[in-house]
Amino acid sequence: MNKLNIFVALIFVLFIGTALASCTVNIDNANLEIRTNRENVYSSNISAEDNDKVDVKISFDITTVDGTTCPSTIEAYAKIYHWNTTSGSWVLDKTISKQNSTLNENPLILLWNDILTINDNYERYKVEAFIGEGTNYEEILEANIDVQDNSCSGIDLVISNFTIDEGENQTKYFRIENNTNTDFDISDVQILFTTGIVSSGSVDYPDQVDRYSTENVDVTLNPNYVSTNTTTTGTFAVSGYLGSTFCSSSAVGKKTFEVTVRDTGANNNGNTGSGTSSDCDDLEIHTKNITVGEGQETKEIFYLKNNSTKRFELLDIDTSQNGLEVNGYYYEKYAFPGDVADIVVQAIAPNVTANKTFKNNLEVKGRFSDGKTCNFNDITQGDYDIYITNTSSEVATDCGVITIDVPLEVRIVNAATIPFTIQNNSNQRLDVIVESTLSVDPTIISLAGRTSLSRELFVSTTAPEGMVYLRAQSTCPVQSKTIHVINTATGTLSEVSMTNEIIVDNNIQVLRITFINNTNKAFMGVIKTDINGLSINDKLVTIGPGETIIDIPLGTNNADLHGTVRFITSDQEIASQIGSNNDNDNGIFAGFFGLGFETAAGIGIILVLVIIAIILIATLYEGTRYEEEDQPFVKGTQ
Repeated sequence: MNKLNIFVALIFVLFIGTALASCTVNIDNANLEIRTNRENVYSSNISAEDNDKVDVKISFDITTVDGTTCPSTIEAYAKIYHWNTTSGSWVLDKTISKQNSTLNENPLILLWNDILTINDNYERYKVEAFIGEGTNYEEILEANIDVQDNSCSGIDLVISNFTIDEGENQTKYFRIENNTNTDFDISDVQILFTTGIVSSGSVDYPDQVDRYSTENVDVTLNPNYVSTNTTTTGTFAVSGYLGSTFCSSSAVGKKTFEVTVRDTGANNNGNTGSGTSSDCDDLEIHTKNITVGEGQETKEIFYLKNNSTKRFELLDIDTSQNGLEVNGYYYEKYAFPGDVADIVVQAIAPNVTANKTFKNNLEVKGRFSDGKTCNFNDITQGDYDIYITNTSSEVATDCGVITIDVPLEVRIVNAATIPFTIQNNSNQRLDVIVESTLSVDPTIISLAGRTSLSRELFVSTTAPEGMVYLRAQSTCPVQSKTIHVINTATGTLSEVSMTNEIIVDNNIQVLRITFINNTNKAFMGVIKTDINGLSINDKLVTIGPGETIIDIPLGTNNADLHGTVRFITSDQEIASQIGSNNDNDNGIFAGFFGLGFETAAGIGIILVLVIIAIILIATLYEGTRYEEEDQPFVKGTQ
């Protein structure tokens, strides 16, 4: 009976202790967002400039509080890291002070204002948020800050390849992008070749590229005659002063481009691969009339509409001069089936003694995805007029009503097109700059006076929501507009499976990662790997619905590879083993987690109970042994 009592007491003590020590707190809708004093819009991924102030916001809902030993408050804090390019690792910059709220508040929103001042010596910052109680915290969220580069490497060069018929001139427009907060004064621009295939040409460039702006460099090449189609490589080199700092061409970074010179032959029979007229008839060039004051410059957006079922690649554009300087300023590379490719035309007006009209046309050539080409004369040209006004006799400004018609709120599933209409009833030019926390296209819309435009705005995002700002610029009054975009896509990373395998392609080992996304939600995050002898971190990818395959070259002679591949979003992650097709490990904090408040007090209680249980078991065992030793030895038979 004594043994039975001890066993019952032991079970009772362990049961009561476990019940007392348990506590479960579930949270949902956890979100970490940051913003700068310059943009003033919260997001989980932002850009910042030197000396920007950063605010941090943590919010979440408490859905369940279950247990008798739960604390009365919940705490949160965050750590801020900067990226060390030398060591290739994150370095702790500071820890944000803790804040707490009672568990019965819902939702919980915690704010830290001006908690970080951006230093452009670092290219990236990371904010990690922690929620918990006492000394027990669980990391649940991450936000990132990309710092705008204000060094010489913040000057970016954008080039284009040439395809030229032998003996003909061709002009392309390279770009110098100044991504810094300081004006860039250009000292020299060079086009260099190591062969004599391109014998002459010219380079026309501006004196300065303003902060956070782009300028064109007009590059004209004149190749020699060739016996067969020949390709050579050119180098685009730029140097200048960024403030008081001299940026050599090496510091800016030289860019190489290809020039292919085609052998046209005596009968110009190099066009045997051209498409039929019916193919090219599916392409439409849309233009509009342009109004510009004498001595002024303007840029207008035309576009090519592709009504075919094949992708069309724009290889070159050409527009007539006809008495004034008109240039193809920029054009998009592809016009996808049923979609358009924007073409930006630059017109520079001469001085005139009276208002004057110039008739011009725009031509496009390129090739379809099946290889069929359309030359300039295969696509119906787009005609347009350029009106040059004599400013000395210009009539007074007429500010008719300017309207921008867009929806105030739209709901999308990862991506969508938003229709909009702009009516410029004034006689003044209107520019609309499109800015957004989402990916958006186009980013600039220009209308001459007395014109209107109906187009579609393409937006995409992996965030739950975002804002699109249409900022209007005109000498006449005009109201800017804002669109609230709500992403209705649903799903969690736990519904995404990830497998990987090592394949060999041209003697190069490639890590092939396959994602199967069973939701309608897209996930943007980074891929990190832990492979013996190799380090691949922070490769930014987007996982759309369905199947997504990512290939990462690993190099050669990497035998016996093993390790882990992780895909990490702002608050979740999945992982799989290198060379294994095992199912992924579910993301940490996939919507909720048990805070583990019992680990502070509960673990202590359980530890005491375990010690008591051990003592009771030892006592029981010893007592039983002594009783057995006192029994007389009895020998029996059957």
